Amino acid sequence: MAASSALRRLACGLAVLQFLLPAAWASDQPLSAIDWLSDSVAQPQAEPVPKDVAPLAALPSEIAVLPLDGNTPDSAGLLPAEQLGLDPGLWGRSSAADLARALSTLPDGTNAPPVLNRFLRDLLTAEFDPPIDAAIDDRFFLARIDRLLSMGHLREADELIRRVGPEESRRFRRAFDIALLMGTETEACRIIESAPDISPTYPARIFCLARLGNWQVAALTLGNAEALGILTPEEEGLLLHFLDPDLFEGDSLPAPPRLPSPLQFRLFEAVGDRIPTEQLPV
Repeated sequence: MAASSALRRLACGLAVLQFLLPAAWASDQPLSAIDWLSDSVAQPQAEPVPKDVAPLAALPSEIAVLPLDGNTPDSAGLLPAEQLGLDPGLWGRSSAADLARALSTLPDGTNAPPVLNRFLRDLLTAEFDPPIDAAIDDRFFLARIDRLLSMGHLREADELIRRVGPEESRRFRRAFDIALLMGTETEACRIIESAPDISPTYPARIFCLARLGNWQVAALTLGNAEALGILTPEEEGLLLHFLDPDLFEGDSLPAPPRLPSPLQFRLFEAVGDRIPTEQLPV
């Protein structure tokens, strides 16, 4: 019931429910930007609960600490909702999970009228009152960013993340890819250096060390990753070519993946084997 209510609210926000499922969209499948995000940040692992400790079912799993000013990521926007003729309280009492799920059910819009895609862009970047549980759940904010990325609106997604801060790991994962696609990765790599809460994966760390001019440290880091068996053969081969193209000149590169991440795309580009962009989502 809650999910259907959220979908109705989202459809109301679009104000064009009759366009959501026309025949022209019938073959479209929703595209999640998650499918091609770079594996640039190590994901935290949940700690197992000891078997001899019974869970406290009566206690909530999370305690929300909301700033006095009520700011959450979903409070961020690039234009006021009123500018679109919409009520800032459009989302009502919908949860972040329900709104994110509703957004994911919308077709990708490849064959949609341009005016509808522009309106969806504006809807996703407007300032609305956040979902009722936005203090503990930012899934709708991330879903907004992912849909903007899948639509190719890199600058809008980048500005939204900047307004709430990219230092949280999931937001940084998206900010890092945007930087790679926009050619501003030096700034993103400096964030990796300065933000202790971001734990980059080895490929991202090696790329950024080299990008910031620390080539010897990058080579040592690659050697450590090889010794630990952390990298796939494809990652290892690509990074070796990236760090020392002269040494491996003439050696064949790993085959590019069908749907490369932005980091893979930039690495292949750096070694002189640019991947064609016709089939890429952005």
